[in-house]
Amino acid sequence: MRIPTPRTPRTVSPTGGKGLLIGSPRQGTHTLGNWQSDNAIDVKVPKGSPIFAARSGTIGSRIGPLDSKSPRFQGQRLTVEAGRNDFYYAHLSKILVKPGEHVKAGQLIGYSGKANGVPHLHFASRVGNPKAVWKPAKFNVAVLNRKR
Repeated sequence: MRIPTPRTPRTVSPTGGKGLLIGSPRQGTHTLGNWQSDNAIDVKVPKGSPIFAARSGTIGSRIGPLDSKSPRFQGQRLTVEAGRNDFYYAHLSKILVKPGEHVKAGQLIGYSGKANGVPHLHFASRVGNPKAVWKPAKFNVAVLNRKR
């Protein structure tokens, strides 16, 4: 009898499905004219919450401090380049990966921080609705997971 090997899910919530949605795409401060800002959500989670790779991919070269004196742009940032989609994470308090490193969906990549005095994760998806990645059951990731 063959025992099936567990498969890594193709899409994983960056916060493990936890947190409260406090910012939506193209609303409020999410209007800077780039996908990292405009197609993003803010998820309120306690500072230091574990943050996971949404999909398997490679850590991009733009990683580290946001380098801004503005309270809106505090903490660290990174991008997971995942083939046909990229995922941007900002306001991290700690990053556990390095540029060029391959990560698997669900791998711990860092810990949440805060910006503007609010502990949260800023999470963006180059393609598709980032809400569907954060809360798969609520926003239905079937579209994200179908074979292309």
